[in-house]
Amino acid sequence: MEAIHIHTSHKRSWLLTFLATCIFLGVSAQDAKINTLQKQLDQSNTTVQIDLRNELAVLLKDNKPDKAKEYAEDAEKKAKKINYELGEAKALSTLGMLMGYNFDRADLAAKYHQKAFDIYKKLKDQGKFSEQQMKAFLIETALPTYQYVLDEENSGRRTRKAFKTYKDLEVVFTKYLNESVEKAQKQLSSTNSELTEKKVSEKKLILDKLKLSGNLEAKEIEAIALADSLTIRELESKTQAMVLLKEKAKSERLALEKLQKQSELDKHELLNFTLILGISLGSALLLMIVWFWWKQVKSNQLLIEQKEALAQKNQEINLQKKEIEEQRDNIEQTNAILSQQKEEIEAQRDNLSELHEQVIQQRDEANNLLLNILPAEIAQELKETGHATPRHYDMATVLFTDFKGFTQISEKLTPEQIIHELDYCFLKFDEIIEKYGVEKIKTIGDAYMCAGGIPLPNRSNAIDVVKAGLEMKEFMERFKAEKQAKGESVWELRIGIHTGPLVAGVIGKNKFAYDIWGDTVNIAARMESSGEVGKVNISETTYKLVKSHFQCTHRGKIAAKNKGEIDMYFVEKKTSLFQGINNLKAQVHNIGA
Repeated sequence: MEAIHIHTSHKRSWLLTFLATCIFLGVSAQDAKINTLQKQLDQSNTTVQIDLRNELAVLLKDNKPDKAKEYAEDAEKKAKKINYELGEAKALSTLGMLMGYNFDRADLAAKYHQKAFDIYKKLKDQGKFSEQQMKAFLIETALPTYQYVLDEENSGRRTRKAFKTYKDLEVVFTKYLNESVEKAQKQLSSTNSELTEKKVSEKKLILDKLKLSGNLEAKEIEAIALADSLTIRELESKTQAMVLLKEKAKSERLALEKLQKQSELDKHELLNFTLILGISLGSALLLMIVWFWWKQVKSNQLLIEQKEALAQKNQEINLQKKEIEEQRDNIEQTNAILSQQKEEIEAQRDNLSELHEQVIQQRDEANNLLLNILPAEIAQELKETGHATPRHYDMATVLFTDFKGFTQISEKLTPEQIIHELDYCFLKFDEIIEKYGVEKIKTIGDAYMCAGGIPLPNRSNAIDVVKAGLEMKEFMERFKAEKQAKGESVWELRIGIHTGPLVAGVIGKNKFAYDIWGDTVNIAARMESSGEVGKVNISETTYKLVKSHFQCTHRGKIAAKNKGEIDMYFVEKKTSLFQGINNLKAQVHNIGA
């Protein structure tokens, strides 16, 4: 049994090592990595399948949260079934993140993280989970999810329940971390005390030796006596060891003699069993021969009877065959008529199929054209009702971009070159905003306008739009470097962002377009015109919504055309995870104060 267990452990270790190697060397694209893990699911033992599902859930949680949830739930069920607590806790941890970040279920996120913490604490007490792993779970998973739930600013019943659970967990986490620190301090204090006592004993021994140094002969006699005492003790110890070895050899000899006797008894029993088995098999063989002979006689009699019945049946079949041939001739005539009618019907059906395909093709082209002009929700409303009702949004985020010195650059380029470079930049902007779920509104000359939180409202639109703005800035920095390397005119970009209420909809009947209106749009335009080249300039309203996710520089109050003085901020970069947690704690502390 021990050998089998070791073999299984080696097999499991080999599979996990192979998986880690694939991930490290792995595959540059995440889809290839996911495909590799999915192929290994059916080739692994139960615990490795659970680990693979947990790994897939983590990889898919951002792009495919539904699939990630499916893998995590499956891993939890399988781990619970075989009592694989580490795999169950990992699945619960991932489910907690998914519920908090992707499914807006803060109450379930808190519940899953509480269960995961209880299992991890149990495993740590058993020595199966390290202190470092426990701290990583708290700092990298539980607390960031708590931060995200607080950022959502949702006052629903579920969120209030989650806040209470997370508050309780925060007390437990803090107590746990404090106990860990106190334990380490006590161990250090105990070690220091032992070292101190040892030093005191050593100093006392040195003093005793110094006192006796006056009588050298007495000191030598004492040393010889001590050596003799040690020699006697060593001999006594070796004698006891020899006695134990003799007793062990005697017990092993007795066990060997007992084993030999048992082996002889087993041989006699095997011989008797073989003899009895041979007699039984011979008797059974004789009975089978007699039974087969009698069965053959009965089969011959039955065969003769069946031949006679078959001859009579053949006569009846011949008569029926003639009748069937007559019926077949009639059927063939009928089939010829039906075949002609079928050909005519198929020709008509082919014509209808061609017409149907043409209609479907024209409809798809019209739908694609409509979706290229309008958001999918607005296009669906136009198709169903014939009109699109303008909608009011309490919170949306608008982004404007504009190229500095576009008029001077245009004077140095041909119209075709201007269109080509604008198209290159705007196509890249389209890709970036699509990545963050932001809706493109329109382009006006060299200006580009988009908005987040429309046509489908969401609470993350300010963060999404700022991320898109930073990525636009990074793209333009690379584009500028390429232009400078070629000695060509440089395109420099200003970006402005503001968050607030607005109205969005379709106006006009012919050549209609999706547009947005409101003071939020005007202020966003002022953010762009009041900004600086190569900077993302945001209003104070937007800053309050994104400050825990990005590092920003306060510019002070800046005069905006027709809007007076407005507090403005430059977005520098994304905030690290630990910085985000500190910002979150500072916000909670300020709220409590």
